[in-house]
Amino acid sequence: MADIYFHSEVKRSKKGLKVWKVQDLINKAGRVVTSHLLFIHAWSGCNLWAWQNQSLKKMKESEELQRISFFITDNEATVEQIGKAGIRLYVILYGSRANDSLNSLRYSKYMEMVLTRKASIDPQKFPPAEREEFFHSLRDHLQVITWLKLTNDYLNPTQWGWKLADTMLTPFLTDLDAHQNAY
Repeated sequence: MADIYFHSEVKRSKKGLKVWKVQDLINKAGRVVTSHLLFIHAWSGCNLWAWQNQSLKKMKESEELQRISFFITDNEATVEQIGKAGIRLYVILYGSRANDSLNSLRYSKYMEMVLTRKASIDPQKFPPAEREEFFHSLRDHLQVITWLKLTNDYLNPTQWGWKLADTMLTPFLTDLDAHQNAY
């Protein structure tokens, strides 16, 4: 079989478009990471650079992250199970303790910024709110299952983090008001 290459529209070098040989990436990342690539690709918004080396390293080392990845790609999992798994994933990636919630992490990050910043606070640096991540996880699950089944008829998108607006599917971001979703 011929070698397969991919290029990133995001990562450009001074010489132009960056191109990688897929087999070299598999060899470098290892079998653990490559067995989770569909999940990583969907969860990162189809941007593997969003994961960067730190998160990939955590995926290699954390059995819990690997279990969550396999769970989110399980076509038998329920909406509630997928949503909770996605929230747990973020808690782990932010290096939190087992009993922390995503919302408590948001609050801690906010307090850290208030105490240490002389400039304005950037809310984009906060972890997502729990309900936002819940629905994000549902959409990731739908994407991975669609890729695995090679059909978009297997699951109903409106049950997996999407809503129908006019005749188009749009992401369902949260089911809470802004003040309820914040902390």
